[in-house]
Amino acid sequence: MTDLLRVDDVEVHCVIGVYAEERTTPQALRVSLALALDAGRAARSGELVDTVDYARLFGQLRFVLQRGAFRLIETAALALCAVVQRAAPVVDELTLTLKKPGALGGNGVPALSLTRRRAAVGVVDDERLWAGPDASVDAVGVPAGARLTLPVGCAALDVEAGRQGVVVEHDGVVDAVDRARVLLLVATPPLARGAWTVG
Repeated sequence: MTDLLRVDDVEVHCVIGVYAEERTTPQALRVSLALALDAGRAARSGELVDTVDYARLFGQLRFVLQRGAFRLIETAALALCAVVQRAAPVVDELTLTLKKPGALGGNGVPALSLTRRRAAVGVVDDERLWAGPDASVDAVGVPAGARLTLPVGCAALDVEAGRQGVVVEHDGVVDAVDRARVLLLVATPPLARGAWTVG
C-alpha cells in the first residue's frame, strides 16, 4: 500500500525563462509535489524523520529555484526532482509539477509534471545532484571546524539549519562551525565537480 503526501501550489518568485525580460525580472512559479511514502511508519513512531519535513524540503527547492536562474521549466523540474530524492529518503516515488502562471498573460497556465521513482543509489557526502546548461546543484558534506571556499556565482544553503535552511555563503566563504553539516550548493553558470575547497 502506498500513501500520498501532497503539497500544492507553493509560490516561488524566481528568474526563469528565455526571453530578455524573463532573464532580469523574477516571476511567480508554482511548485506542487505528490510524494508516495508509507504514512503508517510516521504515524506509529510520531517522528518527523519517518516522513517528509516539507517546510525544510520547500526551503531547499525555493533556494535552488531562486539561485538557479533556469531558462526552461524542464531544466528546473529535473534539478528539483534530484533535490527531493536526496532530501526525502522515505519517498518511493515523486511527482513534481511546475506552473508558470504569468507566461501567457493570464490566458492559460503552462504546467509541466515529472514523475520519478527512487534510484537505487546510496547517498554519499559529496554528491552531484544536477548539472545542466544553466546551473549545477551539489550536496557537500563539511566536517566540523572546516571552512568552505566557493567560486564566484555559487551560493550555499545549510539544509539542517532552521525550518527552511539558512543561506550561509558570505563573500565566497562559509565559516567554520562546531558541527558537521551538509550544504546545498547552487552555481550559475554550472561548476565543475569539486570547484570548491574545504579546509
